Amino acid sequence: MHFSRRGYSTIIALLMTAFLIALSSGIFALMLRDMTINRALSRGIATYAGAEWALEYALLKVKNHESGFEDAITPDDDEHELLSHNGSSTGAQGLSYEIEASGTAYSDSIAPGAYEIIPLFIDEGNLIQTHAKHPDPANHPIDATERFELSADGELSWNILATDTNGTTVGIVGTISGAQSLWSRPSAGVSSGTRKSLSGDEFRLSVVGIADFVSSYDFPYLILYNYTDTSRIYTIDADTGFSYPMRTIIASSRIADIRQNIRLEQEAVPVFEALKWSFFSR
Repeated sequence: MHFSRRGYSTIIALLMTAFLIALSSGIFALMLRDMTINRALSRGIATYAGAEWALEYALLKVKNHESGFEDAITPDDDEHELLSHNGSSTGAQGLSYEIEASGTAYSDSIAPGAYEIIPLFIDEGNLIQTHAKHPDPANHPIDATERFELSADGELSWNILATDTNGTTVGIVGTISGAQSLWSRPSAGVSSGTRKSLSGDEFRLSVVGIADFVSSYDFPYLILYNYTDTSRIYTIDADTGFSYPMRTIIASSRIADIRQNIRLEQEAVPVFEALKWSFFSR
């Protein structure tokens, strides 16, 4: 039997071509996989940076407003696309954040020897579009909390501190037990507190209604102190909003199918500024 050399050459050429095609396909597949990984990595870095940016932007809003200020950026807002035209090759980037800082009901526990500070007001902010509020520190309406009730499963000491028109700190104090509630309106519970004042060299004590005190002064803060050796659970409800002791900010950034979220919880009150004027009765 006779075989042509040309036939051998053709078979070898076909085998080499098939091998080269398989090799190049494998290399191409590896390149595509690396490109996909690199793109996902780049988008992950960009979205995390964007989420940090959104968080910083939310903190700017918080800094320029009082306690209880809430805000959000949603996909319907112009601010959602603030970073979409930054020249990045990673794709269009969307930003969002949500600030949760106030409500009409709240419950938490206070450890022995610890305290809780609840601002009895909220900062409404000023709308400039559907949701986002302009960080204007000079013009933001403050709404005082009306008709609140606070109850606890044991004894607590409480202060309500506020400022008068001259910027002077004033306050009333008292205690509640598990069988009593603290009210800002006349009721069966505790609805008044003791005010301590100094007039010249004379130290005075007077009884002041909680509702009258809260409505008469600016920026009232309710400070609860657990002087017992047992944790206490308290609940506060109000007809209108009050500020939570802790604010929560969730900032997000998204590019295509990559999304990064950052959650921040922080004290909503400048604690030491409030506490340095405070005193507790026992």
